Amino acid sequence: MDGMELGNRASAIERDVGDQSNRERVYRAIVGKPGISTSALATTLGLCVPTIVYHLGKLENERLVTRERSGRTTACFPGGFPPQVKAAIRALTEPATVAVARQILQHPFMSTADRARAIGITPQAVNRQIRKLQREGQLRRVGQLGGTRGLVLTREAERLLAGPFDPGEPATAHVPRGARD
Repeated sequence: MDGMELGNRASAIERDVGDQSNRERVYRAIVGKPGISTSALATTLGLCVPTIVYHLGKLENERLVTRERSGRTTACFPGGFPPQVKAAIRALTEPATVAVARQILQHPFMSTADRARAIGITPQAVNRQIRKLQREGQLRRVGQLGGTRGLVLTREAERLLAGPFDPGEPATAHVPRGARD
């Protein structure tokens, strides 16, 4: 084997080792924050989006992660993550959604106007967040009390909100161990 061929082979091995290192970083970031978006992964890890997409493809082929498209965003989850918990995490990605969900948890029969005043957002914004929670399957309407229909969150959404849930924190910190395994 001549020096040129040896140099090319060494270069290929270095690239592969670098790929493995970045792939492991991508995987660890997803395990640390299930539901993280592709762009957030790129920002967090200091890698470009095409590099993230490449490694996600490799990790998906190995069934170590799954990607789920939601609107214009792609959420990344560890392989085998429970679908109900994925849905709850996807639904609770924005602070306004978390605020509305907490209000629903505390006051299921509160009117939209009262909910908006309590949170400090418009009634239209409250309704938008309620529709988002319903679309993601995390909320259902129940019977009426007075003139107001009640709203009930899923157990998974309730579990996430039970602690000091912040959409910027790793979601697994708020999911009971049994719900992840």
